Amino acid sequence: MSRRRNGFTLIELLVVIAIIGVLVSLLLPAVQQAREAARRAQCRNNLKQIVLALHNYESTYRTFPMARVPNLNTTSPGSPTTIFTDGDWQERFTSGMTMILPYVDQQPLYNQYNFNARWNDPLNRAVVATPLSVYVCPSTATGDRSDQSTDGAAAGIPSPVRGTAADYNFITRISDKWYRGGLGYTAAQTPKGAALKGALPRGKPSDSTEASARLSDITDGTSNTVMICESAGGPTAYYRGLKQIPAAYLGNAAYPSVTADRFVNLGGSLVLLTGTSWADPDRAMGPNSTRYDGLAKATNTPGTGTSAINCINDAEFYSFHAGGAMFGLADGSVRLISENISLATMAALITRQGGEAVSDY
Repeated sequence: MSRRRNGFTLIELLVVIAIIGVLVSLLLPAVQQAREAARRAQCRNNLKQIVLALHNYESTYRTFPMARVPNLNTTSPGSPTTIFTDGDWQERFTSGMTMILPYVDQQPLYNQYNFNARWNDPLNRAVVATPLSVYVCPSTATGDRSDQSTDGAAAGIPSPVRGTAADYNFITRISDKWYRGGLGYTAAQTPKGAALKGALPRGKPSDSTEASARLSDITDGTSNTVMICESAGGPTAYYRGLKQIPAAYLGNAAYPSVTADRFVNLGGSLVLLTGTSWADPDRAMGPNSTRYDGLAKATNTPGTGTSAINCINDAEFYSFHAGGAMFGLADGSVRLISENISLATMAALITRQGGEAVSDY
């Protein structure tokens, strides 16, 4: 009498393994999409909190916070022997993101910050090195997000402080190069003065009109004016979704501790990507628009700017979301704006008193 064996044959086992492999390959994209949807929702929530914080600040102080908070003293009160010599340091004492800390549930951190010292003074070392999830897009690549720049060293600050990066920028104005290089305007056609200003005041002691801005100053309409944007990934430089290390980089004596991926290659010139810490006053931006490949910014030459979003993260609109970037608008809403938006429409959304008619975007 023959005996029957219970179990799988080799062929049956291989078929089962193949079926499992197919199922996994079908499910993996869905899982990845679900994870990105969750990250995008968190990014939207972060910007919502920041926009509401800006509104609460404006309600309390009757002005939005300056993006670059100045200090008009000639010495740093926190370091009495230090005399700053860099030309515009008074305009770059700390960022507006520091000012709204109490409105994003960071009152204890705000209390620890020494407002008598510049943001990268050693007195503020521990505070500015604190990661804040509300200022970070979860879709951004992880890794070392500390700013390696030596900002302030020329001004006499000992041992540069590394601040922790943020992914969101205050929008204070639009560059005239957006109009000249991107839209092909002549010098006479290019808007000037108040027509270039964004929703938030830049903070410039030499210009009183940059010291404050209220909700009522946004005459273009709060639903047609962006206040804050993604400019994600810093201090690492990204172009069109890729981290690029400039091939020409052979070391820089001025920044001996800075790695090559922190330099932006713009038209063959290597520029250190700075202004990435949440406390750094250079988190304010007035975008130029860029060439599509991100390797050059718009200049006064027509045709040098072709794209508005997701080309380069050097003080331009940039995210790790497919198809666009998140923006917080002055009416409190948050939108993903397509990277295919026209330069003219994006320009109209940036300015607060430009008088432009904003088409559907």
